[in-house]
Amino acid sequence: MGVVEDLLEQNIPKYASELECAGFYVLGNFPAGVEEAFLYLPGQLPVLFSAPHAVRHMRQGKAKPSDTFTGTLAVLLNYLGSCNVLVNRRNYGGDPNFDRVCEYKQSLLNILNERCIEVVLDLHGATEKHGFAIDAGTLRGRSLGDRPELLLSLEDCLQSYGITGLSRDYFPAAKQHTVTRFVCENTDIPAIQLEISRKYRRPYEKPAEFCRLLAALLEFTSLFQRSQ
Repeated sequence: MGVVEDLLEQNIPKYASELECAGFYVLGNFPAGVEEAFLYLPGQLPVLFSAPHAVRHMRQGKAKPSDTFTGTLAVLLNYLGSCNVLVNRRNYGGDPNFDRVCEYKQSLLNILNERCIEVVLDLHGATEKHGFAIDAGTLRGRSLGDRPELLLSLEDCLQSYGITGLSRDYFPAAKQHTVTRFVCENTDIPAIQLEISRKYRRPYEKPAEFCRLLAALLEFTSLFQRSQ
């Protein structure tokens, strides 16, 4: 049985839908203090997935919708692949991927300073109108530092599970105070912003596509040695 088939057999899409509803949709509609807004799940692999838009958030005083299933995807990568995960789980009144100074970014920096992390992947959602399946934002290569091969390896993993239509820097993550830009400017750790088409974020409607994305990301993270 292949990885995708195994994930389907485990009812991962159904579990993902339940997790999204209980863990992000419901909580995301209620304001909360910064202290309880973020969830960090430690992992054994030196990979960190960030999901700053997992819930509704506020940008310049205006409410913005969540990037659905990005937080759920991150949690599953911790559960199934032992990756480090930081997710925004409540609408705390700001936007972690827009505000120059915020507690989410400070929390992330603390984790990166304390843990042996080799790459940060920041998960976001995109509409299908853009025409890509996955877009990798790298500040036009700058956020990869001296590890450009990481993006090639990630693209190989995605394509091996039939995910085509990959693009680079459609959203370069460079203009605003993005998480990827923050990591690039404050650490030496490579970072990639992943804009994921809605097609791969609908486990309730397209369970196989969701599982193909999850399997590809798990394969990518398996390339890294577990921390001692």
